[in-house]
Amino acid sequence: MSVRSGICSLVCLCLLTGCTVMGSVAPIVSESDALFDQRLVGTWAASDGSEAAAFTRDSASGYEIVYTDDQGKVGRFEGRLGRVGGRLVLDMSPVTMELDVADVYGAFLLPLHTPIFIDSIGETLVWRVPEPDSLKALFGRSPRVAAHELRGDLIVLTAGSPEVRRVVADVARRPGFLSEAETWMRRRP
Repeated sequence: MSVRSGICSLVCLCLLTGCTVMGSVAPIVSESDALFDQRLVGTWAASDGSEAAAFTRDSASGYEIVYTDDQGKVGRFEGRLGRVGGRLVLDMSPVTMELDVADVYGAFLLPLHTPIFIDSIGETLVWRVPEPDSLKALFGRSPRVAAHELRGDLIVLTAGSPEVRRVVADVARRPGFLSEAETWMRRRP
């Protein structure tokens, strides 16, 4: 799976089902541990221009993220930036959707926290996501890595934030557990 299709899959799964390849019910970056980096604010685009993400400040230490895919579909997320195991991580989760009260499906949507590993921020934004095949193999071999539920190809971490942070840090340290780096360019107004 390529990085682009990986992030598209993550975003599509978040938008359509409230789930992701690896997500956590508990925050990865707590509000008290959040960092704010002004350099992340702005609009970033994939090198071919097919996808874009606009970051704005939504609180003292958070971001509002509006993602547009190559089909023009838009997803709204919130994010917190922080350090986990020495790595810069964006804890990204979908913004609660406004659903019609009669929409029975709304009760089944679960907004999860997804780690996006940030390598650098400047004129380019370089980031990685966890590799789905490596994650499936890890949780298949060692189901006690962390409290979790498997839903098909989805790994939902059900542990508290300290255990989730330990797993995220561990994944970042393991060779082959992060995707190839994706480089997005800053769009100028």
